[in-house]
Amino acid sequence: MIKLFRQVRHSLIMKNQTSKPAFQTGRYFKYAIGEIVLVVIGILIALQINNWNQNRMSKLEEGKLLRKIQVDLKLADSMNQRFLSSFTNYQNLNIQVFSEIRGKAYYNPNMMYHDLWWYSTYNAVISENYSDNLTDITNDNVRDALRDYLKHEEILLKAFKNWDLLKIETVRPFVNKYGIKNVDTIFSKLDFNFKNAFNLEFDIFNYSKLRAQYGTEELEQILGSLYTMTGYIILKLEEQKTYLDHLDKALKLRLQDKNN
Repeated sequence: MIKLFRQVRHSLIMKNQTSKPAFQTGRYFKYAIGEIVLVVIGILIALQINNWNQNRMSKLEEGKLLRKIQVDLKLADSMNQRFLSSFTNYQNLNIQVFSEIRGKAYYNPNMMYHDLWWYSTYNAVISENYSDNLTDITNDNVRDALRDYLKHEEILLKAFKNWDLLKIETVRPFVNKYGIKNVDTIFSKLDFNFKNAFNLEFDIFNYSKLRAQYGTEELEQILGSLYTMTGYIILKLEEQKTYLDHLDKALKLRLQDKNN
C-alpha cells in the first residue's frame, strides 16, 4: 500500500518537473512532505491492523473463558444437587430425633443417626476460578449473571462455614462428652484408610447413649440450631439453582451469537 502511494507521489513530482520549472528547494520540500504523509499513513494502517488483531484475539480468549465457565457450571450444578440431597437427609434426621424426643416417632433402623456428626464443606467452584474475570467479559448479560451468581455463592459459602462450625465446635464435643460414638463399630467396620467413611451402611452411634440425652436442654438446643441452619442452607441451595440456570442461559446465548 505504501509502495503504491510512493509510486503515485513520485509520478506527480516528475510530471510537475517536466511541465514547469521548480526550485530545487521546493522539490525537496515536497518530497519531505510526501515522505511524512506516507509514514503517517503507514502508522495509521499498522495501528488499525494491530487493533483489529487485538480485538480478534480478545474475542477468541473471551470465547474460551465463557466455554470454561460453562463446563465448570455443569460441575457446580451437579455438586449443588448432591448437596441438596444430603441436606434434605440431614434435615429429615433432625426432625426424626426431635419427633422421638416428643414421643411422636420411634427408632428408625434405616436412619443413619451418626449423620449428626458429619459436616460438609462447600466448594465454591465458580468463585474460586472466575471471581477475577468479570472485567474480561464484554457481554452485559453474561457479566451481570456471573456477578449475581458469585454474590449468592459467597452467601452460600458463609452458610456452610457456619454450619460446619456448629458441627465441629458444638455437636462433636457433645457426642464425645457423652460417649455416643460406638468405638467398637468404628474399629470393626470402618476401613483402615477411611475409604468407606462416606458410604456407610452402618451407624457408628450408640443409639442408647444418644437416646439417654433425649429431653435434655443441651440436645434440644443443638437440634434447634441444626434445624434452622440446615433449613437455611437448603433454601440457599434452591436459590442457587435459579442463579445457575440464569447464568447458563446467558452463556449459551452469547456463545451462539459468537458462532453466527
